[in-house]
Amino acid sequence: MLKEKLIQRIQKIENEDLLKEIIDLIDFESNSKDVFQLSDNQKNAIENGIQSIESEGSHSNEEAKRIVEEWFKKK
Repeated sequence: MLKEKLIQRIQKIENEDLLKEIIDLIDFESNSKDVFQLSDNQKNAIENGIQSIESEGSHSNEEAKRIVEEWFKKK
């Protein structure tokens, strides 16, 4: 019943932008239920990152920006 109501209301919509947004929402909802599989390399990279943070700590956002800016200047 609800699907039928929704279909009827969508059929009356003339606004192309709104229809595109509806499609995007449906696509997002459909894709959000997919299970994302990580490769072994990706899992290892994540684990290495976690271990690095645990052993060495992490940088604030401002520190990270400064480090990246310095790295770009060297390139």
